[in-house]
Amino acid sequence: EEITNDVLDLSRDAHGCRAVQAAIDVASVYQRKRMVQYFRGHVRSLVEHLHANFVIQRCIEKMTLSDTEFMLHELSHDSGSLAKHPYGCRILQRLFEHFGPEQLVKIHTQVVKHRLPLIQDKYGNYVVQHVLEHRTVSPDSKMAILTTIRENIITFSTHKFASNVVERAIATADEPGRRYLIDGLVESQHGGLESLVDHKIGNFVVQRAFEYATPEQKKRLADRLRIMSIGEMKNSRYAKHIASQLEKQGFA
Repeated sequence: EEITNDVLDLSRDAHGCRAVQAAIDVASVYQRKRMVQYFRGHVRSLVEHLHANFVIQRCIEKMTLSDTEFMLHELSHDSGSLAKHPYGCRILQRLFEHFGPEQLVKIHTQVVKHRLPLIQDKYGNYVVQHVLEHRTVSPDSKMAILTTIRENIITFSTHKFASNVVERAIATADEPGRRYLIDGLVESQHGGLESLVDHKIGNFVVQRAFEYATPEQKKRLADRLRIMSIGEMKNSRYAKHIASQLEKQGFA
């Protein structure tokens, strides 16, 4: 009873937020329903709070969809900016895990709308990765993201945050989507793919492409990468990883 009455203040406290999470774990369905009502109208501020965001995550994980659906509505209006928040990005990922595609349409729409800056954002890139790998996202939304990645694939492949999205997209896309992305690498302007081989970030994208490419794509990748000899690659700090893959695939 005491926690229920003071749940907002406790959720914002370093020690109190742990007490609230523990209470959620052991509370009855009725007690949880009472507790969560105190969060109505405050969800956005709680999500962006250092301590309270953990309470909101626990609510999403432990409570029924009907009890937490109001949280989804309160966060749907500006989820593009929420995705760039250090705590907000976590909440969006929990929502993707626990709500269905019909309930997430507004948030997916916002993420897709702002996909270009989010892909390159310190926190937003994690939200985009989550969208790419989750079944709740429509094929059209995923294709919009894949198209943006392909259009910027060389730039993204050398970007600290966007490169993670490129790698995740290659790894999680269906076969046509994966082929589409790897073809984007193979067909990039002269010097584009080659510049990734000895790049501290870009070499990981090339390795990922080799891992998932079709035999025909692997041959085309290898043909473009022969701008450097295997010997030169082996003596390079980053290209040596590509040389190892070329040898394993029989392209040395």
